[in-house]
Amino acid sequence: MASIATARYLRLGDSWGWAYRCHMPTELETQFSELIGQRVSIRLNDKDGGFRDILGHLVTPYSLRNKRGELVEFSHSEIFVWRQVIEKQ
Repeated sequence: MASIATARYLRLGDSWGWAYRCHMPTELETQFSELIGQRVSIRLNDKDGGFRDILGHLVTPYSLRNKRGELVEFSHSEIFVWRQVIEKQ
């Protein structure tokens, strides 16, 4: 798995594990399709500069539902970095 990650993604070191920055936004559709129903954190490039974070369960490869029940849509080209979040039990 490490060879796949290093070939397609940059590993961003953090104390919580893996975060992925995709080189090709089209590859995210396949990855996100496999993660539907899972909790993810996504950092998006903001139109006004800077970033904004969204957190929730993936509904489609292009949307997630946050803790308030709102459906948040995003474009893969906006994604700066993302990671799957392990839920506490």
